[in-house]
Amino acid sequence: MFDDWSLVKKYFRLSEEINRLMIYKNQVERAFYLQNMATRTEFSELGVYTRAFKVEKEVLEHIKALELIDERIKRYEIRQRYFIQYLNNLSQEDYKSLYQRFIENKPIKLSPQLEYELTDEIDEIERAICLRAGIEIPDKLPQVELTQDFDDNLDTLSELFAI
Repeated sequence: MFDDWSLVKKYFRLSEEINRLMIYKNQVERAFYLQNMATRTEFSELGVYTRAFKVEKEVLEHIKALELIDERIKRYEIRQRYFIQYLNNLSQEDYKSLYQRFIENKPIKLSPQLEYELTDEIDEIERAICLRAGIEIPDKLPQVELTQDFDDNLDTLSELFAI
């Protein structure tokens, strides 16, 4: 169903990503205040000239950078909150299977129903994030079960794609 489980693995590591973004925000903040904000003289092939710290430009760029990082942190926190709600509603057995598969990296085979529910939940969370940002995304195609009969498969796919 899902050849690339990287998005699912990212969902199980959302707290690590939030921590990484917080550290990055602190680094951006520290780098801003460590820079030289005084007028200075520089030398290049053009000669000697003065360079000034442009307060309005630099401060605005710094504030925008911090706001973008804060928005990313907020999106990750929303993802984490909804994903934890989903995990809390699972049975112990399903939760244990997911934990072993994605946290402990054991080669556990998940049931098709659990795979579908997991990917569907992540898709719903991603849709919610996009809608909060004002991004319209197309509807997800329904899951289709194909059989060994070519004619039945052709009819099913024709209905799906409205051919």
